[in-house]
Amino acid sequence: MLGALLSWFMIGPEIAYVTSMDHAMPKPFKLVNRHNVPGFALIIYTLIMQVLLMVLLLPQLQTAYTIAYTLATTTTLVAYLLSSLYGLKLAFKESYGFGFKIVALIASAYAIYTLFATGIEYAFASAIIFSLGIPVYLAAKPKMRKYEKAIALVIGLAGILALIMILRGGINF
Repeated sequence: MLGALLSWFMIGPEIAYVTSMDHAMPKPFKLVNRHNVPGFALIIYTLIMQVLLMVLLLPQLQTAYTIAYTLATTTTLVAYLLSSLYGLKLAFKESYGFGFKIVALIASAYAIYTLFATGIEYAFASAIIFSLGIPVYLAAKPKMRKYEKAIALVIGLAGILALIMILRGGINF
């Protein structure tokens, strides 16, 4: 039981640590302590978790937490969509078998369905969260390729537009 709890607690810092090894997170996330544990990532993750737990104590902020949780879930769905679309691209470009093509097609269709089922306003507003990740990515990898800059620009503009729409009441949760 304790091992399962510990593994769930360590998955967040471990993701940040592994991502930093690919230079997609700032260098401090690479730091490990004498027990080979990603200490910096663990501290940041713990601080974020503590803030979220304190938010849950205040009834006024529970709705905000629910919105943030749904937005985080939606960002995961976006990642699933992109992964399944990449699988679809590989299925046809690399001439994989018929079974792989069917699985990739079903996965892509299902990922699109889940985004719409969650609510297109959440999918659009998740661009805000992706926009917040752009400075973190830039801190880790200051030299971006042209297509990466274009994608970052589109995500940033979508995030700004979504924030404006939320503030003006165009998107309601």
